[in-house]
Amino acid sequence: MKKILTVFSILALLAGTYLFPFSNASSQETKGLSQDNGIILFMQGDVKVKSEKSDAWLDAKKGMILLKGDSLKTGPDSWAEIGFGKDFANSVRVQENTHVIFTDLGATKINLIQGELRSLVEKLSKNRIFEIKTAVSVCGVRGTGWDMVTNGKTAEAYVYENIVFFSGLGQGLSSESVILDAGKMGILSDPQKAIAIEDLPVEKMYDWQKWKKDFIERRGAGTGPSPQDRASSAEEVQAATEAGMEKVKPVISDINDERDIDRRLESETTTNHGYE
Repeated sequence: MKKILTVFSILALLAGTYLFPFSNASSQETKGLSQDNGIILFMQGDVKVKSEKSDAWLDAKKGMILLKGDSLKTGPDSWAEIGFGKDFANSVRVQENTHVIFTDLGATKINLIQGELRSLVEKLSKNRIFEIKTAVSVCGVRGTGWDMVTNGKTAEAYVYENIVFFSGLGQGLSSESVILDAGKMGILSDPQKAIAIEDLPVEKMYDWQKWKKDFIERRGAGTGPSPQDRASSAEEVQAATEAGMEKVKPVISDINDERDIDRRLESETTTNHGYE
């Protein structure tokens, strides 16, 4: 029994070492952020991330680096705000019950599978684009603020600042774009039909202005993750987890051997008692 407890202690130690390898601040200090990465600046509630190379969803954390192909999803009453590039001038807020895939972070192309995505694009170099795509539509901008909402079959775009180019995707191909000015919303109820343009509800504009002011203050106050607080990407965490499991397999095997021995001893004892 003591040996089994010792084995479990070793297992716990290995789990702490290999399954959670990025809590060491000194290793995080070396992590930089390139123009082709995103980072979780702020988050609340149930937020999960998944590497393109894995099927496993991991708990997100503030400061986690996002790579090309990563997925992120939020649960009820949950959200995540992600900054791109070195100064986070371009950001998105993934609202509750939303699933996105970061198809290309260099050009900032995001696939909105379902839910609502808020975008604040303040700084784009001449050759860079910012694009949000759904199953039925695509939005592209040069610099603006807007929300994109989809259930996978329909899509809506709410424009708060500057302009957005909004196109339907009939048969997977972009139809003619409409230009949505600030204060307008585009409604795509059928990708085979024209996009309807309506005035944006006043309360939506108020909500945007309130959020933007609050977000910029938080970002400017440095309350987001510092370089020392930046965590590894989902891909690195998953790889380390798998490596850690390889390390503990022999320990698990020892535990199983111990249990087999205990069961045999118990069986022999019971059998002997039966003959007495």
